[in-house]
Amino acid sequence: MTIIAEIFPVIVDNLPALYAYKIELTDENLIKIGRKLAYQLNRYLQGYWLWTDYRIVTNKPASQGEIEAILQELWQKKADEFQTLVALKRDKEWQASAQAQADFVVKVLEEKIENLKEIHQRLRQEQKEINGILVKRKIEVRGWVIENQPAVSLSVSSQTTSKYNLTYYLKKLALPEEMLGMMVVDKTEKVKGTITNIVGKLAEHKKRLLSFDPRPLIKKIIQTAPDSELVVSVRTRSGQSYDYPTSALHIVVLSSTLKRLGMKPQIGEIIQKCILPPKERALIIKDISDILKKETALISNAYNLKEKPNLFSNFSYKNIQILFARKQVKYEPRKMAQYLFKYKYGVYQRLPAFKERPLRLSVLTALPSREDRLIWETLKGIGNKLKQLHFGVRFLYEARVNPYCSYAELEKVVLNLQAQNPDLILAFFPDKITDEEDEEDIYVKFKTSTVRRQIPSQVIQESTLKDKSAFQYALTNVILGILGKTGNTPFILAEPLKYTDFVVGIDIGRQPRQRTSGSVNVGALTRIYLNNGELLRYGIYDMPLEGETLPANLLRLLFPWEEFQGKRVVIHRDGLFRGEEKEILKNWAQEIRAVFYFVEVIKQDNPRLYGYDPNKSFFRPPEGTVFKLNEYEALLISSQSPNGTPRPLRIRTEPPFNIMDALNSVFVLRLLHYGSLNKLPRVPVTIHYADKIARWALQGIKPRQPEGNIPFWL
Repeated sequence: MTIIAEIFPVIVDNLPALYAYKIELTDENLIKIGRKLAYQLNRYLQGYWLWTDYRIVTNKPASQGEIEAILQELWQKKADEFQTLVALKRDKEWQASAQAQADFVVKVLEEKIENLKEIHQRLRQEQKEINGILVKRKIEVRGWVIENQPAVSLSVSSQTTSKYNLTYYLKKLALPEEMLGMMVVDKTEKVKGTITNIVGKLAEHKKRLLSFDPRPLIKKIIQTAPDSELVVSVRTRSGQSYDYPTSALHIVVLSSTLKRLGMKPQIGEIIQKCILPPKERALIIKDISDILKKETALISNAYNLKEKPNLFSNFSYKNIQILFARKQVKYEPRKMAQYLFKYKYGVYQRLPAFKERPLRLSVLTALPSREDRLIWETLKGIGNKLKQLHFGVRFLYEARVNPYCSYAELEKVVLNLQAQNPDLILAFFPDKITDEEDEEDIYVKFKTSTVRRQIPSQVIQESTLKDKSAFQYALTNVILGILGKTGNTPFILAEPLKYTDFVVGIDIGRQPRQRTSGSVNVGALTRIYLNNGELLRYGIYDMPLEGETLPANLLRLLFPWEEFQGKRVVIHRDGLFRGEEKEILKNWAQEIRAVFYFVEVIKQDNPRLYGYDPNKSFFRPPEGTVFKLNEYEALLISSQSPNGTPRPLRIRTEPPFNIMDALNSVFVLRLLHYGSLNKLPRVPVTIHYADKIARWALQGIKPRQPEGNIPFWL
């Protein structure tokens, strides 16, 4: 058996010479201008032009006269975009970095993928259709630096779009305004975003749209579409807006889209079509990479354990010990129920209140009455299990709601349940098939209502009730979830992490303030754990902020001097640290004589890893598999996908913190998510749901008290 990464070393000897140009600006918007300018130079000049290393890089340098002529034309035609651009001049001192070389190869490979019929035919073989919905496969290419050498990754992604264009589906809407908020992608599949505005009819905007010099396919659509066709604005995730006629767009299919347009397939069917098992996914990558190797001679065989054993390692649960009230044992996911209920090792720490009185549980159901018997049996099972752990239980008022009820209707029911003063609301809901943040989903509405009122809640899905083979295992998860959310601690790490005193999860959400230009509201969330995994407390704070700099008073709230002075602190960030966040935190650490170790946990757009055995072909690699990108960055398989291929986390730290300790902190602290023992979350409990909680806090959806020690996010 071996492990293979979908990352390919660049053959440096086959690279052409690369040249760089420096940009001079009157403002500081270098990256934005650099990307736009590279795009334009690609259209005017031969060779490849790209933005990397904070420069424009090419393999076919142009004379200074050619460059200045192009700039003159851009200043005339696109004055708004390039008004701060002063000059573009050769940087003769520049030496191509490994990242620049990798980014150049990405540019070459992307062009080949876009234009080679052989690749299009291979991807078309993997396309699926369900009643007017297309599941397409795309190849994503990214540049990396592995062992200080350039490399590129080739990954397969799935995109679900309507078979027909947006104009076709407008007929199904009562009003055109109903398409606002829909996610769409243009026909070239280069721009993806959300419809934010209806600009007008094409007749009024055709000349303007053509002046933007669009891609040939979009240009043809603008020229041939009827004058009465609507033009809409599409805002991308980066905040850029582009205008298109509706026939140039396809709908990106989400569960909310299906409801609005009355499409027949259920989102579950679509998700199943999107899933690619390891063998299928790996064979697509192999076929595409073989074509690209032949066409470009720029990449060699993928990194693998056999040829590069120093880059691969593995974390195991075998060395992790956990502590219950009466026993220290080796962590084994499949034995957790036995530890608690058969061997009666006891809950590590019981909230004092529950030594004197029973747990009070209110019940809410959105399932049809035919499931009442299953619900009753489940409540009986919960009661019996809690008694085995020496917790009394009392079931309070039961309420029933329609799964499609309005938020106001659900609020009324939750208020009635709150009046019973429960410790937790136990809810029975239809299955939530996707993690998509659909505001119409009853799960999202329920969590919004209960979190804001600081009422712990536990949701049990319909499929859990009906799956008799897995029910007892699921029941253990429910029991531990109830205990954790009501302030009890089922277990902790028996051996504290040696390299830190605290592990803190942090997320900082920002959104523009509506009344004051140039300022934002900031929602900051911290979860502070001791090095043995005990939750000390959480904090949710929000305040107005000018610019990107975090004010000192916010830092004092996040890391108060009296607790953190002189301490070693591992800080888990959900995603990348932004702006000057790290520098500001470093300054604060220096001021309080603490040591902060920064760990970025990046969930999106990471290349995958595969297990390979000549007899078994490709399969999912073991949980805990590690691929080191460099001394301070690595990929980690932190969870498994039942049918698909797991997407690793990318863990990034910086000196003096060791990457293996950073990986260990992420891997081990997943165990403290008490509500899911059979399927641990991808990320540690320090940042679980961090992005959602910070975003909700900015919308006013948060516990009434800014600080607490009850983990409502479990």
